[in-house]
Amino acid sequence: MATIQKRKWKTKTTFRALVRRKGFKDLHKSFNTRADAQVWARDIERNLDRGLATDYSEASKHTLKDILKRYIKEELALGAACDVFLLEVLYASS
Repeated sequence: MATIQKRKWKTKTTFRALVRRKGFKDLHKSFNTRADAQVWARDIERNLDRGLATDYSEASKHTLKDILKRYIKEELALGAACDVFLLEVLYASS
């Protein structure tokens, strides 16, 4: 279940929604109204329940150089038609 925190500032009040689930990173976002925060939190929890959540933590560990190296090794070995020179220039510059 999500947590909604009321945050008072000098000139305004905001609401911070926090969704925590085991196996996922904590997700949080600030809103001007409590209702908006609750709608967002329900939507995020629904997506987590349905398996529609996207976890980019594994993708952020890879660089363009790693991806190009893997493509050259795997796809070009299978005979994919591609400009090898261009890929090697991109690989060298990354």
